[in-house]
Formats: sequence, structure tokens, C-alpha cells
Amino acid sequence: MVGGVAAGDRDHPRVSVITAVLNRARTIEATLASVAGQSFRGIEHIVVDGGSTDATLDVVGRAPHHVRLRSSPDHGIFDAFNRGLALARGEWVAFLNSDDVWVDSHVVERALALADAEPDAEVIHGNVDKVDAEGVVTFSPRFVPVPGPDPYADFTWMLPFFQPSSFVRRSLFERIGGFDATFRIASDYDFFCRAWRAGARFVSFPEVLTRMRDDGVSARHPWVCGLESFRISRRHTGALLGPLVELARFEAVLHLEPSAPGLVKAIRTLKHLVKPARTGPLVDPSRRGWL
Repeated sequence: MVGGVAAGDRDHPRVSVITAVLNRARTIEATLASVAGQSFRGIEHIVVDGGSTDATLDVVGRAPHHVRLRSSPDHGIFDAFNRGLALARGEWVAFLNSDDVWVDSHVVERALALADAEPDAEVIHGNVDKVDAEGVVTFSPRFVPVPGPDPYADFTWMLPFFQPSSFVRRSLFERIGGFDATFRIASDYDFFCRAWRAGARFVSFPEVLTRMRDDGVSARHPWVCGLESFRISRRHTGALLGPLVELARFEAVLHLEPSAPGLVKAIRTLKHLVKPARTGPLVDPSRRGWL
């Protein structure tokens, strides 16, 4: 036992951490150190490299812990995640991007303690701090439960938490499939929407678990992220919001909330145009490219 949490080992890991990377030699060292420094030892770290041409593989080769490395061209981050899932052996899976870090050395231990206290949980998620290249916090989005019977009703129009702060039971991927790699940026929203509609149990961990860089792909390509989010919302809920309104929502929630909460509130009122649907046909599980 580690801190009251059942431990594993390298051959029988309890947690699989998947990191997708492409030419991130400048940042992945901190990610590797974050995983290596965890107090919980039953972790396997799977790094899926998309064919880096910089020093990324050299940095991974010097990692202070055992890393299962796979390197070959892929079709983007979610294709890489699916490839990592095919290798994962842990009961729980976490996705830590190649420029993200956990906030301290006890994140996995605390997450698993909550998992043991909530044995029917299938997704555990915490909060994140967004940081700049110097590590200065620039934005601190927080999960806010929706009042009423379903705290996660915001799935009808947005992903209410960030994937790098989450731990997902591997059995949930086996049940509903992996990531739809046709979405280049927002496939995590699609996956969690499918999980929500399939009745998965989500449990919020009201602490900051992860520091993530504020210059990620969604921030660099907000139009693409907004359009993908619209398509996903429409796929799962029959949303009537147009792509431009969805993009405005994305920009407001991720970038303007600290300085323009009134704008965020106004955009939230547009949710009455969405038809929430927690049940119904799920995406064809035959598209589970990681199996």
C-alpha cells in the first residue's frame, strides 16, 4: 500500500500515462520528470512519438524512469493516443501532454485514493492552471457543476474540464471505444460526450492537478477548435448553435472569462437552443482504432 492506495509495479501497473509528442525536445523533459517523480510507483509511462526530427528521442532516452517508447509517423495527437491505448495495461489511464506537468509528486496517489473511495467512478477529473513558457499562471479555469440533477449538463455545449487533469478507467475505453482521430483538436470532447451519454460516472476532484501550457494547439487554432466543437455538439445533442456562436463561446470561456464574465454569461444563455440528449445511439464502436 502507498498512502492507503493499492500499489502496482512495472509488470502490473495500476496507471498507464500516455504522452503523445512530436518535436518537443524543449518541453518533454519536464513532463518526463513529473511522471518519474510521482510517489506512487505502479505507473507505466507510454510515450508515442510521431516521428520527431529534433532531439526529442534523445531526451526520452535519458528519462529518469522506465519509458515504453513507440516512434513512427501518425495522424495527429488522438491517433497517437489510440496507439498508446493499445499498449496500456493499467486499470486507469491518464493523458499528459508533452508540455504539461502534474502540480506535485502526489497527484496519482491522491487520484487513486479517490478512485478507491468511489469504486463505481469511471472518470476522475481535477482542475488545471494554464501557464506561459516561464511557468507563470495566466488562467485558472475551474469545473463548475451545473445546478440540478445532472452536474455535467454542460456537455451539451462544451467540455467542462480539461483532459490532462483526468484519469479514465481503461474499461471505459473498452466499452465505448477510443478517440475519433478525424477530429484533430477536440476529439477529447467527443470521447467524453460519448462517455456521458453512455452513463459513465464522473467524479470531480476539486484540486489543481495539472499545469498546462497556454499555447496549445486549441489556442493556436481557435477557429478549427470551435468548428470541431460545434460538429461534436451537434453529433451528440442536436445543437442548433451555429459554428460562429460556438467559436465565440470557446473564445469567451477559455480566454475572456476573467475579464468579461458578462459576455460568458450572455453566451451561456444560448444553451436553450441545445437539445440535451444523454441517451441515444453512440458512435459506431467499430471505429475503435486502438483495438
